Amino acid sequence: MYSEAALFEAPQGALTADAAFRLLARNLGGSWQISALRGRVVMYRERTAYPNAIRHYSGDDVLDA
Repeated sequence: MYSEAALFEAPQGALTADAAFRLLARNLGGSWQISALRGRVVMYRERTAYPNAIRHYSGDDVLDA
């Protein structure tokens, strides 16, 4: 099993899912991708365009599908 740690400070208060994914992606870097699909989110160490995704987050990049 693969494990990696990323330490960062999250702002206080409520975060939208979009803001949380942007923060996480920025702190994990461009080798990780968070893909928001309808009803679920997947995160992998890859850069793949999932046709069912609504949005992809990786590093500072946010791409609407």
